[in-house]
Amino acid sequence: MGDNQSCPPRSGDQPKGTNPQGLVPRHKGGKFLRTIGMARAEVKIGMMNLVYNMRRFTCLMQQSVAR
Repeated sequence: MGDNQSCPPRSGDQPKGTNPQGLVPRHKGGKFLRTIGMARAEVKIGMMNLVYNMRRFTCLMQQSVAR
């Protein structure tokens, strides 16, 4: 991941932890799930949340190292 893609710059008046560019739906694959069965849907949602949390963690770590 490039620096610009992994952690977009925040404006000064924007609260920490918000997603101004709509990063959550775009990175999570949209708003709809195309799976057969609840078990597969639950696994897919869990994996999407895991990836989002890992990206957020790396972004926060990059910000803390830069300071």
